[in-house]
Amino acid sequence: MRWQKSTRCDAKESCVEVAVSEASVLLRDSTRPDTVLRLSRGGWSRFLRSHRAERSS
Repeated sequence: MRWQKSTRCDAKESCVEVAVSEASVLLRDSTRPDTVLRLSRGGWSRFLRSHRAERSS
């Protein structure tokens, strides 16, 4: 599985990393790679919509 760091990541700090599989999107903190949050693709889409709506408010 290929993990990608956030584009807002600073190499000296912890970062959010994301990996995409066929059925889900996985998230983890770069400083705790053994702890993974798994979301369905639909759940990920809802999360992003909610986050974007909050940022634009």
